Amino acid sequence: MTDLFGNEIPEDRLTPVNIYADEIQNCTHSVTGQEWLYIGAAFEEVANPILDDLKAARYCSDLPDWEKYIAQNDGEVHWTNMKNDGRKVNVADRWLSWLYDDCAPGNRKFRFAILGINMSNLNLGEFADEQRFNSVYNRFFRTLVTKALRTFYGDGVIVNQIFHEEGQQEHHEYFTWHTNYRLARDLDIPSIQKEIFYLPKSHRKDERSNIIQVIDMLMGMYKDLHLGVNHDSYHSRKKGLLEHRFIQEVLEQRVIKVGYNPNSRFGYHNRFSVSLFPVVQTDVDDDRRNQDSFYDIANEPLGYYAQYDTKSLF
Repeated sequence: MTDLFGNEIPEDRLTPVNIYADEIQNCTHSVTGQEWLYIGAAFEEVANPILDDLKAARYCSDLPDWEKYIAQNDGEVHWTNMKNDGRKVNVADRWLSWLYDDCAPGNRKFRFAILGINMSNLNLGEFADEQRFNSVYNRFFRTLVTKALRTFYGDGVIVNQIFHEEGQQEHHEYFTWHTNYRLARDLDIPSIQKEIFYLPKSHRKDERSNIIQVIDMLMGMYKDLHLGVNHDSYHSRKKGLLEHRFIQEVLEQRVIKVGYNPNSRFGYHNRFSVSLFPVVQTDVDDDRRNQDSFYDIANEPLGYYAQYDTKSLF
């Protein structure tokens, strides 16, 4: 096996990984008014694939006569349209239950990372005027992937393939090839494929888009928790999913509020990651550039609870 530069890869030392990524743009904090961008990625070890598990959870294929109900379980699961169809909510609920069960010892196939970028704190003058969003995205997508791979696998990883949902990124002159190139050249994280492969939104066109839909769901849920919502108009179906035990017991109580606990019974350490950046706006010559600019998410209030005295923003 060789990497994209033709170098031999020692297969016995490295874990081949597929990465599935998506983003949510133009998000506004309900209290501060700051603009946020979220990038999310799921990480799948080639030797421990997750697609069949997600399809089984979607279609309830462990139940008798499950084929009769394929149509009602076949909706595209995207967080923005979740309130429109209770059948999609049921699929999302089953995926969350699968994620919860996957935290048990002996399972633990699924890994994900979410990076929130505070666009209001970026010095946008440092990015190219033309296709500015894509310039920002290209840089921070690489940040997300690099940080997650180092956290989850250390030096023992090789990128087999990066998948991204179809979008404006594929039209940028650098994005499609730049991430793999920089991972291999600058960070010594070898990649097999030269270019990112773009997946459609619909799993009916490509079944691998089921994984994209899962990371879309997790990003959307964290986004609503972080930025807050209008509870008067927020749909009860979405609220019900945010009360799922995976979100409350794993994502909120552990990944966000504790972060580091290698002894947790959920095994989330070095498997799930949520980060926010940058905590302050700085100029190029600002000494704070040499400091850690990531938020302390354990102490970052969740805007979703702003209307409640028990978990207030203030």
